[in-house]
Amino acid sequence: MGGQFYYLTFIMDLFSRRIVGFAVSDNLRTESTTLVALEVALAGRETLSPGLIFHSDGGGQYYCKEFLKLTRLHDIRNSMCESVYENPNAERVNGTIKNSYLKHYGPLLRHPEIYP
Repeated sequence: MGGQFYYLTFIMDLFSRRIVGFAVSDNLRTESTTLVALEVALAGRETLSPGLIFHSDGGGQYYCKEFLKLTRLHDIRNSMCESVYENPNAERVNGTIKNSYLKHYGPLLRHPEIYP
């Protein structure tokens, strides 16, 4: 947007179907994306249920040492999918955000040199 790329990271609680953690960044580094989003999600909870599972796509930010260290610290079990079909809830919310909110701003149209 406005000549810049931005990356949105969301953490959804599947029980409540709410976004409980998020981050907006101009890069894909773990410390700017998944760590921030998880810290926001953790700060919003008084307690964590035993056996909590963090399911993600196959992005490197989710198996980075710093991210795994934070999930281990909170006894969160990591689960990672190999295909988009194994993560339909995240794909659905991403599609909704892109198509119902961002598309109307025409972010791709502002980069004709990148997206002819």
